[in-house]
Amino acid sequence: MDKQHFASAIPMYTYLALKKWLYFSSFVSVLFFVSCVVMELPFVWQLYQKKTLYNKQKNIYTQEQELLMHQQDLEKNIKQLTEEKLVFAHDQQLISTFLSILLMPNDHFSVVSVKKTNQSFLIEGTSKKMGHITNQFKNIALEKGYAFHVQSIERKNNGYYFHAICYKKIKKKNQ
Repeated sequence: MDKQHFASAIPMYTYLALKKWLYFSSFVSVLFFVSCVVMELPFVWQLYQKKTLYNKQKNIYTQEQELLMHQQDLEKNIKQLTEEKLVFAHDQQLISTFLSILLMPNDHFSVVSVKKTNQSFLIEGTSKKMGHITNQFKNIALEKGYAFHVQSIERKNNGYYFHAICYKKIKKKNQ
């Protein structure tokens, strides 16, 4: 082997060696990267499962809260409807009492009309004597838990024409 061939062979061997080393190191680095990714997969999967579990629990909690609020609204509505039904039954009883007075033959007074407003009844009627208006209706209203007040009285023919209001008494909290 002469000197010139040997000198030209060194860079060639170096180049081939470097080329093999680059291929090998690239392969090793890719293999290292893949192994790192594979080793992290269980951790990433665990994080994903925790996140989905958390979201499911959060959704269940929100649904439970919505159902609880809906249930409370329903209970409130049922309570309100029950109270309204009781009040309505009580009002119907009072109206029927007044109407029975209207239909009852009486020499002293008679009811011309009974109109229900929001929380009261407007009563129109006639009476021969002033005392019969207040005494009879006050007693009926008090029995049923109402207050009775004559608003206006007009003298007509042989008696009186009256407008009265009957409303629910407000119970004090102490009683």
